[in-house]
Amino acid sequence: DARTMISAVMTYQSYRLLPLSLFTSLIDPLGIVTRGGSMKDAWDGFVRGVREVKLGFQNKYSDDEAAQMAEALGLADAHAHLDTMGQMYGSMFMTKKMSKLNNALFKWNGMEAWNRAMRIQAAVVAKRVITDNLKNPGKHSERHLKEVGLTTEDAATLLKDGELDINNPRVKEALMRWSNGAILRPNAMQRPVAA
Repeated sequence: DARTMISAVMTYQSYRLLPLSLFTSLIDPLGIVTRGGSMKDAWDGFVRGVREVKLGFQNKYSDDEAAQMAEALGLADAHAHLDTMGQMYGSMFMTKKMSKLNNALFKWNGMEAWNRAMRIQAAVVAKRVITDNLKNPGKHSERHLKEVGLTTEDAATLLKDGELDINNPRVKEALMRWSNGAILRPNAMQRPVAA
């Protein structure tokens, strides 16, 4: 039927065009810098990404404190990115077999692990940057906080013992906004029309 044929063509296109897509994503850590992180943060993100890709090839995932925080916030999950990448380049309308093959590509080419690592690093930097802007407001702090839905006056309610309260819904939303601005979370609307 037509659905099977279209699914097969889409999967063929993914395998033809995207096996080396990891190399085009190596600049992703610089997104952290554009949102207020440092070059050291970008380097740490790159190193985390390389480690995560290596773990991904071994069917493992990092489980350090940063990964646990990002998972608790919903910013990173071992399988969410595989599904997201599959949805982006496939579709929920693909046949089960083609969808499985399409999802496998993003595990094999390292993109699943790389995206997970970038989201974890973005969460770490987001927490630090937002905390710094709340604790020590500077010339641009009000603007930076406004971008994530906060103000300098929120420091009293969002900081506990000088640390950002990541259980506060407003803090969670701010961390999500910052991280999504630094590292794109691809969705079906962003996929190329003629992939």
